[in-house]
Amino acid sequence: MRLTIIPSDNAVYIDGIVHSDLDLSFVPTDIHALQWYDSYGEVEFKSVFDGTNITKEPNQIIQALPDWAQQAADLAGT
Repeated sequence: MRLTIIPSDNAVYIDGIVHSDLDLSFVPTDIHALQWYDSYGEVEFKSVFDGTNITKEPNQIIQALPDWAQQAADLAGT
């Protein structure tokens, strides 16, 4: 399964099909997006501006979907 979750858009993409207007308020607030490629993926974090500098955590490579990502996929109808 190819999965993309973009909380700020309230959208989950599954195999190229968009499921929008979803309530993704349960996704951690520091998440920009999640990309999943069948058996691995990466979590993309939001940039943070502290008034002087912009910082961003590096993307995190994952081998299993986090619970919140599975919940989003389930909500989209997988």
